[in-house]
Amino acid sequence: MTNSKEYPYAASVYIGRFQPFHNGHLNSIKSALQKSHRLILVLGGAYLSPSIRGPWSIEERIQMIKTCLTKQQLNRIDFVYVRDRLYCEQLWIQNVKGEVAKLIDTNLPIAIIGHEKDSSSYYLKVFPQWFFLETGNFKGINATDIRKAYFLSENLKSAYDKTPKPISNWLKNYRKKNAFKIIKEKYNYIQKMLSNTKLNMNNDVFNVFIICNNYVLLLKSKQTLRKHLFSMPEIEELNQNDPKNSILSEIIFKNSSIKLNFELLNHRIFDYSGRYPIGVQKSNTFYFKLNHENLPVVLPGKNSEHVEWILLDDIHLLENQIYSDHFQIMSWFLNTTSS
Repeated sequence: MTNSKEYPYAASVYIGRFQPFHNGHLNSIKSALQKSHRLILVLGGAYLSPSIRGPWSIEERIQMIKTCLTKQQLNRIDFVYVRDRLYCEQLWIQNVKGEVAKLIDTNLPIAIIGHEKDSSSYYLKVFPQWFFLETGNFKGINATDIRKAYFLSENLKSAYDKTPKPISNWLKNYRKKNAFKIIKEKYNYIQKMLSNTKLNMNNDVFNVFIICNNYVLLLKSKQTLRKHLFSMPEIEELNQNDPKNSILSEIIFKNSSIKLNFELLNHRIFDYSGRYPIGVQKSNTFYFKLNHENLPVVLPGKNSEHVEWILLDDIHLLENQIYSDHFQIMSWFLNTTSS
C-alpha cells in the first residue's frame, strides 16, 4: 500500500490496556496518524479474567475502539494483543516485537508512543530500537479514575465526559449487564476495606499449587475478589510436613484416613505490584506433586463453593476465568520445572 504523503515514521506502536478507551487515547491515535504511515495498537492484558483493573475483554475493547474511528483511520490501523508476562518480562518484550515484525519491516523507522506518567510506563523504555514520541497527558485523563467513577457511581457524568460519545453510550448499556454487577461488587468491597481504619493488612498470603497425575487442583472461593473465578487454594499457614492439613479451610480430602504423599517441587514468592487491589500483597506459593494412584476425591471447604481437578493441558482454556496472577504463577512453575 502506498501513500503520497510523506511520514517521518513507517509505523507507530501504541501499547495500552484501554480500560476503557478514552479521549486521551483518541488524541494519541490522531497524533500518531499524523506522523506515521501506519499505527499498530498493541492491547495488553489479553485473556486476563475480569477485574477492577481490567473489566473488559480483548474483543470488547477492540469493539469500543473501532466505534470511535473513521473508516479512513481504521484502514491505517492494525490491532494486535499480547498476554501479560508478569514474571517473565523478556518473553513479553519478545512477544510485542514479534507481533510488530509480522506487520512492518523493522528496518524502517518505527516510533513507540505514550506518556511517561509513572512507574507503570516503564515499558516505553524497553524498546530502544524504536524512537520514543511523548504524547503528553491529555487534560489529565486516566482510565483508573474513569473506572472508579463509573463502577462506584461517584460521578457518572465525569466518567462519560472523558470518553468519546460511542464509548459513553457503550458504558451506559454495559451497566445493565451482570458482568457490571460483578465488578461493582468488587469495587464496593475494596472501598469498604480501604475505609476500615482498623484494617490489619496481611502483606503475604500462602498458596499451594497441587498437581496429581497431570491434573491441577483449583477452586472457586467465597471471598469477594476471588468469587466466580478459579484460583489456587489459599491457606493461613503452611505445614510443609503435612500440607493436606494446611488447606482444610478451602478444600477437604474426602477420605482423610488415606495417607497422601506430597512432594515439594518448588517454591517462590510472587510480588507483582498490581496483583492485589487493596495494597501490596505477595503470594508465597508452594508447588506440590501429589503422588497418588488415582485422583483423591476433594470437596469444597468452608471458604469455597466449588473445587475441581482440571487437566494441566487444559488450564490455558480457563485463563480468562482464573483469578489475578494465578495463571501466570502456575505457568511460571510449569515452565521452570520443564526447562
